[in-house]
Amino acid sequence: MAVICMKTESLQDFHNLNKTETDMPEKDAKEHRILVVDDHPSLLRSLADLIQNLYPGISIRTAENGRQAIEICQDQTIEVAFIDLKLPDINGFEVTRQIKQFCPQSHVFVMSIYTEEVYRRQALLAGADGFIAKSTLDVEVPLVLATLY
Repeated sequence: MAVICMKTESLQDFHNLNKTETDMPEKDAKEHRILVVDDHPSLLRSLADLIQNLYPGISIRTAENGRQAIEICQDQTIEVAFIDLKLPDINGFEVTRQIKQFCPQSHVFVMSIYTEEVYRRQALLAGADGFIAKSTLDVEVPLVLATLY
């Protein structure tokens, strides 16, 4: 079962079905910056590889903890961040809050193995644009990125 929850109003600027391709400004994939944050190196690498295969040339940054993620977002504009809920230093909710404070235009998605409604609600209250169950990342991440790009 797919578990994804998105704030649709925050994606309206990126997903306007009434515009034709010629109306939309041309964007080079190198302009897009995505951040993947997870303390498990295998998941971090596989998610980064999935995104890179979908969008060759896109800039992908990775972080293994919350502090690294926040530093990356302070140094450069990140368009989309996929953040693990359980990190070794700062939980994903707090990382989301901090990123949204100084970079409100970033689209932040909290990822977790926990799929209970309480976690989805907490993610949205922290400012996340969505919540994705880790068991569905291979399906949901491409859908999220297709909506944004």
